[in-house]
Amino acid sequence: MPAPPPPAFAIGGTRTRLTWGGQGGGNSVPLGSGCRYSPLPGRYAPADAGSAAPHAAEPVNGAGTVRLKAAGNPADREGWRPGSPAGGGVPIISHEASVPQRYGVALAATTAAYGASLLLWPLIDPNAFAPFCAAVMVSAWYGGLGPGLLATGLATGASAHLLTSSVRLLQSGVNDAVRLGLFMGAAVLISALNARWKRAERERERMLERAEAERGRLEAVLQQLPAGVVIADAATGRILHSNRQVEEILRRPLPPALERYEEYRGFHPDGRPYRAEEWPLARAIRSGEVVAGEEIDVVRGDGVRATLFTSAAPIRDRDGCIIAGAVTFYDVTERERSELERGELLAREQAARVAAEAAERRGAFLADASSALAGSLDYQTTLASLAHLAVPFLADWCKIDMLEPDGGLRRIAIAYADPMDAELARALATCPPDPRGTHPRTKVVQTGRSELLPEVTDEALVAAAADSEQLAVLRRLGYRSTMIVPLVARGQTLGAMTFVTAASGRRYDRDDLAVAEELARRAALAVDNSRLYREAREADRIKGEFLMTLSHELRTPLSAVVVWARLLGNGKLDATKMPRALEAIERNVASLTRLVEDLTDVSRIAAGKLRLKTGPVDLWEVIAAAIVAVRPAAQAKGIRLKSILGGAPRRVWGD
Repeated sequence: MPAPPPPAFAIGGTRTRLTWGGQGGGNSVPLGSGCRYSPLPGRYAPADAGSAAPHAAEPVNGAGTVRLKAAGNPADREGWRPGSPAGGGVPIISHEASVPQRYGVALAATTAAYGASLLLWPLIDPNAFAPFCAAVMVSAWYGGLGPGLLATGLATGASAHLLTSSVRLLQSGVNDAVRLGLFMGAAVLISALNARWKRAERERERMLERAEAERGRLEAVLQQLPAGVVIADAATGRILHSNRQVEEILRRPLPPALERYEEYRGFHPDGRPYRAEEWPLARAIRSGEVVAGEEIDVVRGDGVRATLFTSAAPIRDRDGCIIAGAVTFYDVTERERSELERGELLAREQAARVAAEAAERRGAFLADASSALAGSLDYQTTLASLAHLAVPFLADWCKIDMLEPDGGLRRIAIAYADPMDAELARALATCPPDPRGTHPRTKVVQTGRSELLPEVTDEALVAAAADSEQLAVLRRLGYRSTMIVPLVARGQTLGAMTFVTAASGRRYDRDDLAVAEELARRAALAVDNSRLYREAREADRIKGEFLMTLSHELRTPLSAVVVWARLLGNGKLDATKMPRALEAIERNVASLTRLVEDLTDVSRIAAGKLRLKTGPVDLWEVIAAAIVAVRPAAQAKGIRLKSILGGAPRRVWGD
């Protein structure tokens, strides 16, 4: 089964690969971006031409072991403190001595032990295996099990040679054999234990390397995060890790330990200050709560208030016990402000769109109303059409009342939205009297000013009703909101329009009142134009009658003058009657003159300049003169005239 590839991690943007360790490893290790370590003894080579190596690779003790040396000590860096990311390189023992070196050390150690035993034999005879034990231990410690076994074999042979060449008696040979066997067993055990210890040491070094690599990777990630990150010990509150964004966001240095949360001023969205146990990190450490996306208003070190988007979670060991806590936070003040401004802009845009649409609908409604008002000169018909047009666009009920000459109001139109209200509409077909003058409609007609009641209360209905029967009708109507606007034209109040909302629940506002007043203005102009048209036609009729009367009054004296003039002209009139004829002509001419003066007086009357010249008048003479004026025309037609004065007074006072 092939060995897994070496792990890789990034520190500060430099990718580093570690060898799995052990003997005879053939993997190379990239050392930062400047050099690559090769597993051959004492060799390393540049990884990329022209790039500077941030780490140094040095042979250790000339034995071929290469140890990576960090480019700098984190403690030597400016601004470094406990808990902050250290960065920098990771010290790693990357390789061991080669096979010839390890076995050469075993051979050299055994040879040195043999030489020492030869020199010191008389002195160490009872402990003859002591130098060889030391050689086996050194070989096994330096080279592992193989060199240790080699040293054991060589030491056993050397010891046997020393024992057999000594001047001892033969009877002690059995004891030496036992001693030699014990030595071999002890040497093998020493080699095995040393090899096991060396493997454990290598494993520990690899674990340390991996831990350092993970720490470096964690620190690199923390530095690259846009959020502030703090990891604190659960027992002491000591800051284990943090990144530079913490101070940039909080505008204050982070203490070595979070012992007192009261130093930080935080507020809930409703303005309540955060207590010490309410902070997300404290909740995560104390109760194991996972806090996600909690917004906190904090006062930064510079005194500015900011909004932090905060999350926190506990860190547990294998047994599930909380050993630390981690908190992350973003400064979302600008985002919150941008979202608020965007929301306000959107709200204003929507309000403007709604207002524009409402204005468009109101404009269309007023245009339809103008068309309805221009459709007929009968104002009662046009106002009835206008009331139906206002329902349901502007009201659930619409009533139009006109002012009568006696000061009372006459209802000429009523419209309603719900067909089920027909019976109620019949009860409202007439405008009820308001002798006390408490109804708002009466006030509107008297003052010429509109009344707006956004909310109609029962107290307002009681105050407006003339009697209990009218109050019952108003309550059945179900008032919610009402507007009463006057019909004013040329400064004169002609009536009033009443708009009521009931089942729809709509509440009137100033915009609705403006539409109602504009509608009433156009309706008042239509009513005024209709009345002016009627008055013009009446004046035309009166003028025609006047002209007919005037022509008759002119024709009568002229006829007498013409008749007498013809009689005088053709010579058929007796000489005795000529004075009478001249008198009649003169009298009728005077009558014509007075008639012309009367017409002049009419113009004077219109201008307000007529003056009467009163005095005593003989009524009998006026009647006789009238008979004389018309007698010729009557005789020509065979009509006989006769005056009957009876007891009429002879003299009167006149002009």
